[in-house]
Amino acid sequence: MTFVSGRVKDEFVEGQTYHFSKYGVLEFEKTFSDVPNDHWAAPVIKQFAAKHIVEGTSQTLFSPEQPVTRAEFTALLVHLLGLNPEPSASFRDVSADKWYASPIATASQAGLVQGVEPDLFAPDRTITREQMAVLLVRAYELQTKRRATGNAISAFSDSKDMSAWAQEGVNAAYQFDLISGRSEGLMVPQGQANRAESVQAVYNLMNKLQLFP
Repeated sequence: MTFVSGRVKDEFVEGQTYHFSKYGVLEFEKTFSDVPNDHWAAPVIKQFAAKHIVEGTSQTLFSPEQPVTRAEFTALLVHLLGLNPEPSASFRDVSADKWYASPIATASQAGLVQGVEPDLFAPDRTITREQMAVLLVRAYELQTKRRATGNAISAFSDSKDMSAWAQEGVNAAYQFDLISGRSEGLMVPQGQANRAESVQAVYNLMNKLQLFP
C-alpha cells in the first residue's frame, strides 16, 4: 500500500497520482503528547504527520523544540519539492552510504544548498534560522523561476546579528510570509531552528507555491 497525499476541496478529494490503480479515501489523525492543541504549530505538525511527511521522535513524542540539522531540513525540502534524485554529493563529509547523501546531492545540484566551505556541508550541524530562511527563498525561486528580493530595511530589530550573505534572503523570506520572528521584532538569525519551526516554515512555502499538501 502506498500513501498518496490529497485534500478536500469543494466536497471532492483531490490529489496527484502517478499511475492507474485502485485508490481508497482514508482519514488518518496522528497526535503527539508533547504537541497539545493550543501549541502554535499543532495544526501543521498534525497535518504533516498524518500525511507521513514528518515523523515523531517516538510513537508518542514529536519533540517540537528539538534542533533540526542541515541534512534533515535539506531532505525535507527535497522531498516536498519532488526534485529528481542525484546519487551522491561532492562534499567530503557526506558519505555515499549515509541516508542524507542523495537529498544533499539533489539540493546541491539544484542550487538550493551550499557547503559551509567549498567541500564541506556539515550535515549534522544544526541549521540556523537565517540558513533556513535562505533555503526557503532559494526553493521559492527554483519553483517559480523568479528572483525573490527583500526590502533593504530589515523588519527585525536584531538585523545586526544577521550574516551579511543572509540579510537579503531573510528579508525576502519574511516579506513572502515564509518565516516569522520568534518574538516581537526579533528574528534570532543565529538561533537554532527547531522541529516545529521547520515544519511550519516548509508548510508556508508549500502554501505559497500552492503545492500539495
